[in-house]
This record gives sequence, structure tokens and C-alpha cells, in this order.
Amino acid sequence: MDKTALEILEKVNSFYSASFSQLLTITLGLVAFIGVFVPVLTTYYQNRNIKIEKENLEEFINNKLESIKLEVTKEIRDELLNDLSEFEDKQKSQIEKVIAGVFYVQANAQLNKGFYKNAADSLFSAIVSSIKGKDELNLLRAFKLLIDRAIPNITQKEEPDFVALEERIESIEKELAPLNANGRYSDTIRDLIKAKNVLIKKLTDQE
Repeated sequence: MDKTALEILEKVNSFYSASFSQLLTITLGLVAFIGVFVPVLTTYYQNRNIKIEKENLEEFINNKLESIKLEVTKEIRDELLNDLSEFEDKQKSQIEKVIAGVFYVQANAQLNKGFYKNAADSLFSAIVSSIKGKDELNLLRAFKLLIDRAIPNITQKEEPDFVALEERIESIEKELAPLNANGRYSDTIRDLIKAKNVLIKKLTDQE
């Protein structure tokens, strides 16, 4: 074999040896990258997603909690009673008495803070629940607070709705009809209407 052919063979062998070494190095590098860095990156990505999902869930829960009203409302009362349709009338009556008590306590707190319109709304709700619960003792107490303290002290600043006020009084008259068979609440209703008329005149004259 001549010298030129030998040199060619040596160069070819050297080329393939170098290429194989480079391929081996690249392969080992890829194996190391996949075996070490990819799991680390995957774990980091998963943890990051979990953290984001956790923060989103916490924000969602907090928003929901913020939207819940602590104040008992007529809608909650109606929904509660609908869910308890299997209860007997006596049990429903007891529930209405409890709800009336909650509204009555709430009204007292509002009166003490000078929120007379809100107190009137609470007392109207207390009256409705007292009627449904046939709790005439607390019914009279709620009427007295409504007539003597809440309605007379409502101010223009509280933006009273006279139409809504008259509608609520008319509704109370209808609700009260079964208990007023002998007319024992006629004077109370008359006093309530009088308090409403005095309030309307007072606030109208101020305009």
C-alpha cells in the first residue's frame, strides 16, 4: 500500500473516531439533561401550577365568603321554610318565632345606631314572622318599636320609599287578618297608618 492511500485511511479513521467521540459526548449530554434537568423542570412547572391553582382557589373562596350576607333576610327565611316543607306546622311555627327574634334583635341594634329606616325594615320582617309563628307577645313588641321609634325618626337622608312603606303596611294588614278576627289589632294598624302619614307629611314639608 502506497503512502498516499495510508494517509487517506488514517484521516478517514481519525474522522470517524472524532465523530464517534462527539456523538458519544452529545448522547451522554442528552441523557444527563433528560435524566436530571427535565425532571427538575417538570417538578418546578408542576409546583408552580399547583401554587397558582391554590391561589386562584383561595381567591375564589374569599370572594364567595365576602358575598355572603350576615344579615338575615326575607329571602333566606322563605328558602329555609321551603326546604323544611316536611316539618309540621308546629315546627315551622317555632322556626318563625326564632327568625322573628333575630329580626327584633337586629332592629334594636339598628335603632341604637340611628339607622331608623333599616330598623323599620327589620321590624316589618319581625312582624311577618311573628304572625306566621303566632307569637303575639313579640308581635306587639315589634309593632310598638315600629310605631314609636322607627318610623317617626326616619330622616330624608335615609331616602325612604313611601310607596314601598304603604305596600308593606297593606301587606301586614292582610297577613294579620287571621289574628284580627275580633278586631283586637285594629287600633294598632290605625296607629301604624297614622305614624306613616305623619312621617310623609313631615318629610314632604322639609322638601
